[in-house]
Amino acid sequence: MIVATAGHVDHGKTSLVKTLTGIDTDRLPEEKRRGLTIDLGFAYLALDNGTRIGFVDVPGHERFIRNMAAGVGAVDYALLVIAADDGIMPQTHEHLTILTSLGVTSGAIIVTKTDLVDKERLNQLLAELEASAFPSFLSGAPVFCVSSLSGEGIEALTGHLASLAASYQRRPREGRFRMAVDRVFSLKGTGTIVTGSISCGTVQNGERCVISPQGLEVRIRSLRVNGLEATEAAAGHRCALNINVSADMVRRGSWIVAPEVHHPVERADCRIRLTPGSEKPIRSGARAHIHLGTADIVASIHILEGRSLPPGEDRLAQLVFEQPVSCLAGDRFVLRDLSATSTFAGGLVIDPGAPARGRARPERLEILELLAKPPDADAFRALLQANPEGADLARYAWMHNLGDTERERIAASVPTIDLTLPSATVALDPQHWQDLVLNVTESLKKWHDTRPESPGATLAELRACLVPRPSLQFFASAIARMLAEKRLERSGAWLHLLGHKARISDTDQARLAELRALYRSFGTRAPMVSEASDALHISEEDLHDFLARMARRGHVTQVSSTRYFLAEQLASLAGLAERLASDHPDAGFTAQMFRDHSDLGRNLTIEILEFFDLAGLTIRKDNHRTLRRPADELFTAETD
Repeated sequence: MIVATAGHVDHGKTSLVKTLTGIDTDRLPEEKRRGLTIDLGFAYLALDNGTRIGFVDVPGHERFIRNMAAGVGAVDYALLVIAADDGIMPQTHEHLTILTSLGVTSGAIIVTKTDLVDKERLNQLLAELEASAFPSFLSGAPVFCVSSLSGEGIEALTGHLASLAASYQRRPREGRFRMAVDRVFSLKGTGTIVTGSISCGTVQNGERCVISPQGLEVRIRSLRVNGLEATEAAAGHRCALNINVSADMVRRGSWIVAPEVHHPVERADCRIRLTPGSEKPIRSGARAHIHLGTADIVASIHILEGRSLPPGEDRLAQLVFEQPVSCLAGDRFVLRDLSATSTFAGGLVIDPGAPARGRARPERLEILELLAKPPDADAFRALLQANPEGADLARYAWMHNLGDTERERIAASVPTIDLTLPSATVALDPQHWQDLVLNVTESLKKWHDTRPESPGATLAELRACLVPRPSLQFFASAIARMLAEKRLERSGAWLHLLGHKARISDTDQARLAELRALYRSFGTRAPMVSEASDALHISEEDLHDFLARMARRGHVTQVSSTRYFLAEQLASLAGLAERLASDHPDAGFTAQMFRDHSDLGRNLTIEILEFFDLAGLTIRKDNHRTLRRPADELFTAETD
């Protein structure tokens, strides 16, 4: 069990911990000189039954609130310390706000320095405490009156803590290992030591972990639990890890995590509550310090429900961090103003790595409400039913830190249709899939009925027919699956129902055969319209008209104002782009590389590549291109 102290400066927190444990947690020379706690201190209380209670002693001065917030994020119990002579003070309230915001749910009120006041003053303070009672988890909490000097009340407090430890329900061991680093130091002959309170999972000697968000892989050389040598540590333990990197490569604010958990994010959707006593609302776009885990990061706050957050209310919001952050759903945080003088809000992470676009759309807000539910099969099923484009179970498991067993249980309990996208595999509700198939087939039937001369619709044309219109990446992948299931057919760039054939006159058929023969003689370099006009002895105007009609029927594709291509020519060039992208997976390929391998001229190369960009085959970044999807999903050679 991990217990944290909290309370105003000079109210006797460190003296209390020393009286309980025999350990002075003020370890810094500056702390000794000034008689003031500056940083976090740690101590352990060994009980008669062999169990040990870990204590996190926090600084009370307002200048060191960031250190205090770093120490109480994963504790089980809090002791709110109030000096009998001073009574309730500013940091009493601020520390309590931080504890509440970070999810601490149980604790006790400790009235210290009782030897400095008379009975009348003590009774006055107790009455004051009972009247205010703090609208928090400490409402109705036990109150202990103690003196670290005389020892009054210490035995009763120790007995209370021992009773709690005996009935302590250790945190679940499920989920991957996570520990927020609150202290880093080096020991001669040992190396780098990092300490923290384990929030979930287990870790063992020799295990490989990752420092997040930095992304450095480390090996656990040895570990200590609650100050004792151990081979394994688990959620709910105070832990010290000896890791095989130098101390300057890790810092307070980092996490030591299982490799599967390491996914740094730059934004997160959350629910934020502004404290009732705040003087003004939070305006969308405001910047603040975010205390998350043991980190202190500056972020901008974007309110998703309205444009501001009034005092005493909670709303969905997106945090955009100024540097990558390691966080998961369910992580709690505290918000302080940019001058670091006041704590004004707390919040809960719902979706780490949230999207930047469409973040405030009603359908997105509905998804966030579902993501906020405890993760299980019912919650995932509801998420699929609310999202026609499905959800990524692997990402759902990561963001909620689910272990393999729980992920497999959800997969086995929720029937889905799996759809492979370029970026992930998403699970669809079967009814949404059937609705999409029906929507696509009915749209194509209507297309054929109204355009009998057309071979079908392009991917973009078909997508434009659907209501609601799906995202391009999702729709292209869905069409690929429908083609694989023989629900549709593709002729070149045209999608159509099974067996559909475009109607064409005998005259046009003869001219098309002549045109194909001419184009094939040019290889992959389709002739310009003026070249084809001379070769076929047709006026450019008539040939333009003919080619436009053939393009509508899918026999040719217009790439530029002066050039059309056969489906087989585009399929060949698309295949070349795919091979070049495969040969250069990191940087991609350049226009010059494509020109050299295709034997096309520079201008035609640029026209082709820009056409591929628009068609969704490639994506350009600077002077390089990478593949967005397989070539045969967009371009196939037409059969005569």
